[in-house]
Amino acid sequence: MIYERIGINVFLTNSEGIEAGDFLERCSDFIVIERSFPPTNNEGKFYAYFLVKSGLSTESAVKIILTLIHKGKAFYYGLKDSNSLSVQNIVLTEFVGKNLCFGGKARLIYQGKTDFIPKKGGFNSNIFAIKFPDSIDAEKTLEEIKKLKAFPNFFGHQRFGFHEPFNHEIAIKLLKDGKLNTRSWKGEFLAESLQSYIFNVCLSRIDFKEDYNSKMGILLGTRHKEALKKKVLLKDHYECSLEVAEELGILELIEGKDFLKYQLRPLFIKNPLIKYYKSKEKLIAIAKMPPGSYASLIIREVFKNDESWMNKKCVAEKVCK
Repeated sequence: MIYERIGINVFLTNSEGIEAGDFLERCSDFIVIERSFPPTNNEGKFYAYFLVKSGLSTESAVKIILTLIHKGKAFYYGLKDSNSLSVQNIVLTEFVGKNLCFGGKARLIYQGKTDFIPKKGGFNSNIFAIKFPDSIDAEKTLEEIKKLKAFPNFFGHQRFGFHEPFNHEIAIKLLKDGKLNTRSWKGEFLAESLQSYIFNVCLSRIDFKEDYNSKMGILLGTRHKEALKKKVLLKDHYECSLEVAEELGILELIEGKDFLKYQLRPLFIKNPLIKYYKSKEKLIAIAKMPPGSYASLIIREVFKNDESWMNKKCVAEKVCK
């Protein structure tokens, strides 16, 4: 099972899982809207846009956009899932027009001039609309989720890649071989996946009945002992992380100066499920989550052990003509 391999071996709900069926055959089954708007003015040096895309990764869309800019740059808060229909903010250093269409899969809508540059993870939240097959069991699952006091802040499967071996498994091998270069973009990404795996494993071992809403877990890295000074750190998660790294045979390597510095991450977030309702033989769940949190965890609860949806590539719907 994919989720067990990325460190998650628990479910939050007791209801029966349903078959994924045709879920995610259309990109509009998973809609993501970034809630944050760069302030615009008439004197700004940069140009703010909405980027609307379907079935396309943020990176791919940005590459297409940059072909229109001679020496310009693009700034955005983060990556949106390619297996979705998404709306996000992007700021360009050059004006490329007011309303542009890129093959129907991506669209740029001009907001105005700005002096603001988006930075990684700096937005308010993401709003998700997830269209499940209408099912009594799916409804029971969503009702169980809605009653949760808090939601565990696991890293979703997107963080670990979609091909064998997974990113954290590559990172472990490279780290042991002395070939993990965290100063490169790729090496940093792989190291972050390894941190995420250890975080997930230890969050899975926490008793969710306890009130840990204000506690933080650790993304294990260099200088991690400094985290012990933080009152918000849950020491059980910290000690578990050391044990897992030791079991993997990489604790000393993670503590070395060439790995990433440790970070703290909330163990739980506010219950993300706002509501759900039926429409045209679909059960639509609306969720709100902070930057870096994964709505795919809600999807996993509904489908339980049917992970077929994770390997699908959704069919893009036109977002412009």
